Amino acid sequence: MGRYQIDFKQKQANAKYKSSQQTQATKAEKVAAIKSTLLSQAKKQDK
Repeated sequence: MGRYQIDFKQKQANAKYKSSQQTQATKAEKVAAIKSTLLSQAKKQDK
């Protein structure tokens, strides 16, 4: 029982770490996407 709990907690910690890394990456991607859409909109308005 004890060993199983330790394994489970380690897996949870790994999953949390991975998901936090992924959210950081997706945040950067979202910011880049927003910037590109804003730039394209600005270019359209200039024409």
